[in-house]
Amino acid sequence: MYNVDRSSKQQFYQSKEWVQVRNFKRVANPYCEICERVNGLIVPMSEVDHIQDIDELPRSRWLEIDNLQSLCKPCHSAKSITRHKQKVKEAKDNQPSEEQKILLKAFGLLGAIPTS
Repeated sequence: MYNVDRSSKQQFYQSKEWVQVRNFKRVANPYCEICERVNGLIVPMSEVDHIQDIDELPRSRWLEIDNLQSLCKPCHSAKSITRHKQKVKEAKDNQPSEEQKILLKAFGLLGAIPTS
């Protein structure tokens, strides 16, 4: 996982390179790829989405066309919500057990890791 701050993302999404790649994808795939694949529906796209989040990629791969998909607003929103829930679950799953917290506290390490 790469640590990409909000400012870096904003700069990227406003860059000339991103605008060119996004516009190319819009022309190449003007319909929602999920609606078409899952439901056989032809729905105009409104978003160009990174299949794998840029947080998970080195900057050199942010513009790869193979990692982009055209989505309608509802599909993009559903994907974003699902991904957010997945990240929250993963963060909770990675929390130390109560027993581990006691040991970490005893060794003065509890503040060194995030806990809920």
